[in-house]
This record gives sequence, structure tokens and C-alpha cells, in this order.
Amino acid sequence: MKAKAILLASVLLVGCQTSQNTGNVQQHAQSLSAAGQGEAGKFTSQARWMDDGTSIAPDQDLWAFIGDELKMGIPENSRIREQKQKYLRNKSYLHDVTLRAEPYMYWIAGQVKKRNMPMELVLLPIVESAFDPHATSGANAAGIWQIIPSTGRNYGLKQTRNY
Repeated sequence: MKAKAILLASVLLVGCQTSQNTGNVQQHAQSLSAAGQGEAGKFTSQARWMDDGTSIAPDQDLWAFIGDELKMGIPENSRIREQKQKYLRNKSYLHDVTLRAEPYMYWIAGQVKKRNMPMELVLLPIVESAFDPHATSGANAAGIWQIIPSTGRNYGLKQTRNY
């Protein structure tokens, strides 16, 4: 559980990045991968409904895979250290987010990999909605990605009055 909390806290902060990277990206990715080893097996079964050829190998630890694929650096500053500590102090929150993420993570990671997009995008819903599909905001953003209606229209997303 501690390794998962450290891994999640580290990668969550990528979404909060506001400055240029000054650290060693490869070293960071390796440390995330190593942190995920303590939770090996937690996300090792492919989603039952997914069989489109984009899946991660069922015997591969998803958190290690994501950690190995991270490319963006995380700057070291007081704001990021503060956020890391916030997540590390609230391990039950990270556990709940991890459980909510389970139905989506393999599929999202597979799609991101297939399209050669930054793997950090897989982690964005952790920051945006805590993987709550019913999350909404005051700006009418909705879902795990917190997309506002106008952005959805611009990208041709189907919209209903409920979502």
C-alpha cells in the first residue's frame, strides 16, 4: 500500500506541473517503476470487455508499465513537495481512487500507447475527478476527464442532457 501511495503521489503531480523540468526523467521513471513493484499483481488482469488488440499484457503490472512509460519530468519545488505530502498523508483516498480507476486503467493505457500519446494522460483522471465518472464541476465539466460541453462539441463527443 505504501509503494502504491508513493507511486500515485509522484505521478499525480505530473498533472500539476507548471514549470520546466530540471530533473533526470529516466531516473524518475525508474524510481516509479521500482515503487510499483510492492503492489505487483494488483492490476494484473485485463478488463473482461476489452479485446481489441491494444491491451497491456495480462501478466504485466500496470503501475510498473505506466511508470516505465512516463516521459515528463517533475520539477522540484515547494508546491509539488506539499502536494506529495498531502497524498502520502491520505492513503485511504489513494486506495479509493485506485479502486475506482480499476475498470478504466487497462483500456486507457492501451489506447494511449496505441496512439503514441504521453502515458501521463492515463493519470489525468486521478487529478481531475479521482476517477469518479459522475464528477461534475461548477463550469459544467463532467466525467473522469472533466470535459466542458464546448470542448466536447469541438471534438465531436456525444452529449445528452444527463452527460
